[in-house]
Amino acid sequence: ESVAILEKLFPEGDLQHIDALHVLGTNLYESSRIEEAKAIFERVQRILDSVPEPRPLQRARGLEALGHIAWKSGEHELARERFTELLRLREELPHARGIVAARQSLAVSLQSLGDLPAAEAVSYTHLT
Repeated sequence: ESVAILEKLFPEGDLQHIDALHVLGTNLYESSRIEEAKAIFERVQRILDSVPEPRPLQRARGLEALGHIAWKSGEHELARERFTELLRLREELPHARGIVAARQSLAVSLQSLGDLPAAEAVSYTHLT
């Protein structure tokens, strides 16, 4: 119902539409409605793939959410892939806190996969 209202208010590629979907997805995730949140964030990524202008911050926010959903669902390899892409995007944006958070998420996913040397390397990199 919320998505239908959003579609009436904003065109699909509009930043306000994307941001509103992100808020909706976050609320669903925080309410433990993981599959519904996943569907919303996957939709955000599809929309971002279709818009002519790159939107790296919105893409990063969506990848971060999808990475956490994958990790929480036990899909640690998928989480690693998403956090690796998230880190790449965050390093292109001038926001140190986002880079540190992306490195931390990637390190946790690598640790979950049993790759402690890689997790340590990712963690250590942000300290230097």
